[in-house]
Amino acid sequence: MKNQKWFHRMLGLALVAGLALSCQQKPATEDAAKAEVEPKQELEAFVQKAAAAVHEKGEAAFADFRQADSEWFHGDRYVFVSDMHGLSLCQPTNPEMEGTNLSDTEDANGKAIVQEMLAALENSTSTWVSYKWPKPGETDPSNKSSFVVKTQMGDKMVAVGSGMYTE
Repeated sequence: MKNQKWFHRMLGLALVAGLALSCQQKPATEDAAKAEVEPKQELEAFVQKAAAAVHEKGEAAFADFRQADSEWFHGDRYVFVSDMHGLSLCQPTNPEMEGTNLSDTEDANGKAIVQEMLAALENSTSTWVSYKWPKPGETDPSNKSSFVVKTQMGDKMVAVGSGMYTE
């Protein structure tokens, strides 16, 4: 009888401990899942806001996008804009690329990233593209995913985007 009571108490303690652990682990799992989703949603909102600025202000928005340490250009986050043929209109990290057709630009693995972005935007208003690209100020490529939105700028359509490094 004593052994049964002891066994039931120990079983009860084990169940309570197991329940407590599962309650502690569940929020951590939800937080981890939320952390994976939030950066993508945040970047999508950022690009949508930039696209709205381009739609409203046209090329005048580019001056804001080029301003270092601003809402639009901070650290490795910046807005890029091209026309639907691959002509770079705004590239804050590499202003020498502006006015250049980037449609043949390939990442470190030979992926034609601008062509892929523009092809996806032919049938959609937005797209995600993953590729290898150096972080600003670096030469070695890192994993990057960019979100790009098609929007009207004056009398032409343009692609407005930004990316995030996933390493």
